[in-house]
Amino acid sequence: MNGLLHPVLDKLGFDRKGKRVGLHGFHHFLGSVLMKNRGTLVAQKQLRHADSSTTVNFYGHLFGDERTEALQEVESVLRDK
Repeated sequence: MNGLLHPVLDKLGFDRKGKRVGLHGFHHFLGSVLMKNRGTLVAQKQLRHADSSTTVNFYGHLFGDERTEALQEVESVLRDK
């Protein structure tokens, strides 16, 4: 499959020298983008995970700082009330 993928990446201008580039990377990218922008349930369905915990376990670690910031914002709102 990389025999088909690499020429496309080269034509698009992706620097893949010294990097392992394959379809798994696209799958991981898709999961990350979906989870960040559309939520866990959308990512779970698109990635065909039977359980949302699978999605969270694979992709949740990518958003540690954002989750911390979100919790701090909620805490701030609650403190102001």
